[in-house]
Amino acid sequence: MFRPHGPHGTVSALVRGVMSHLHEGWPTVLIRLQRSGLLRGLGADEAEHLLCADGRRAPTSLGIAGLLRRWYAADGDWIEALWRRQADAYVEVYAHQDPRQVALSVVHSQPSLEGLSATATDEAMIVSLEDDRVTLSRVMRHARRPDRQRRRAVLAPEHVIRGVNVLLSRRDAPMRFVELRAEPERRAFTAVSQRAAGELLGLGVTRHRELGGLRDAASWEAPRSTRAAG
Repeated sequence: MFRPHGPHGTVSALVRGVMSHLHEGWPTVLIRLQRSGLLRGLGADEAEHLLCADGRRAPTSLGIAGLLRRWYAADGDWIEALWRRQADAYVEVYAHQDPRQVALSVVHSQPSLEGLSATATDEAMIVSLEDDRVTLSRVMRHARRPDRQRRRAVLAPEHVIRGVNVLLSRRDAPMRFVELRAEPERRAFTAVSQRAAGELLGLGVTRHRELGGLRDAASWEAPRSTRAAG
């Protein structure tokens, strides 16, 4: 269903080319990002160009987020941007993006998920693929009447991705989407293996800081139920 991720031939050449131009911490970060399946095809000259002033300082999560955004934006070349996102199963959307658009962005990054949709009512959001679906909601209690409660839809991009991961788990797909740390007002995700997810976690570029939370969000251990909690 997904393209396999793994080490790329550009890593060694990239490091040799940028070692003398960047802060000493960046070459290791670039190696680990590429081994995790990101920045496929990034070369030395473009790495230096994209990092700009960030490259002269020690790597930070915000600096890495900026590098990823600029690489996958492809300087406004939408054909190149689409190719890069599909190659790395990378999704980036606005923090308040409509769930339908988030689902469409997932399909753009992984055409094998054609037919994926996300629709919402007041009570729940439904993420569907073919005849399978996941319902996402949260229980809300009345401020003055704690005994009264109702279900409300959860609509953030990470909830759409959580639904996608549940659907993937039901298909025994080895790769799932994990959320990356992104620039303010944006959300970023990439589909990776468990090994690569651990690498990204160790690098400090995932939104989850603990392996348990990351695995839960990716549905690597979630039960195959029809309802996913928000």
